Amino acid sequence: MARDKLDAAGPEEVEIEIDLSDLGDATIFQAIVRRCDQLDHVTITSGWTCSKMRPDGFGGGVTVVTADHILSSSTSEMEYRLLDRCEYGELGCAPGHGSHVLLRLDEADVRQEIITMAEVGSPAGADPSAVTGEDIRMACLKAVEATDLAVQHEAIAAIAARAAIAIAGQRSA
Repeated sequence: MARDKLDAAGPEEVEIEIDLSDLGDATIFQAIVRRCDQLDHVTITSGWTCSKMRPDGFGGGVTVVTADHILSSSTSEMEYRLLDRCEYGELGCAPGHGSHVLLRLDEADVRQEIITMAEVGSPAGADPSAVTGEDIRMACLKAVEATDLAVQHEAIAAIAARAAIAIAGQRSA
């Protein structure tokens, strides 16, 4: 069935729809992704009708299949995450339970830094135009691995604690 759909697809098509309901589609597609050089992932979406799902009549989901991973989320899980974001903001959790990203090393920022270095004269013998996206990714992973921000983390947590006390004090005044 998949081969027939692929054979019938034109070269400009980037998506092909196949219904393999209840056939272990994720495992089937993972085997296909592993064997196909031109396919990096398959996305499976489902919408259940009232006769096939929970009594409340709501359901469905999405599954992403790569050669190494099968990740799924139901529409109920997605709904709860979105409702939490509506109620609590982008963190999606009640106050006191949030985890705030303070420092993020973005590969695009590293690329921009390479461009800036090239403009002012890069290190001797270096060719910034030869740097690939994979080079940047590996360098970022190494930089993160070699960096310990524990002292800075404690200092910033103390700054946030003092700010929280000040905010509470302003509210009581």
